[in-house]
Formats: sequence, structure tokens, C-alpha cells
Amino acid sequence: EHLERAVESYRRAAELYPNGGRYHASLAVALDVAGDRKGYQHHAEIALRLDDQNPHKDKKLPDELRKQLMPGGQEP
Repeated sequence: EHLERAVESYRRAAELYPNGGRYHASLAVALDVAGDRKGYQHHAEIALRLDDQNPHKDKKLPDELRKQLMPGGQEP
């Protein structure tokens, strides 16, 4: 139940702020924990693309999170 609520909360945040890379990154991680690999990949790609476009260094995704979101960056 907590995981489902987290996914829905992050999904809503990503809908309200579609250019917010952190929201997509958080949603991707929650979807991965929930076992939704396709949803994870979709939102991870969005998060990484938005982060690459972000000129503000203080607003960038943390390096560890970026590594986790990159293809092949997750541990099995």
C-alpha cells in the first residue's frame, strides 16, 4: 500500500511538473521497486534527458542517481 501511494504521488508530481527531472527520477525508482520495468525505463529516460538539458549545476540529479538511471546502471 505504501509503495502504491508513493508511485501515485510521484506520478502526480511528474504530471504537474513535466519538466522536473527529479520527479521523473523518483517515479522511475519507485516503479522499479514496484516491478514495473517498462515504466521505470520510460521515466528514467525522461529524467536523464531533462537533467542533461538543465544548465543549473545545483539542480542536477546526484551522480549516484544518474548512474542508477542509466541503462545497465542498475544491479540485477
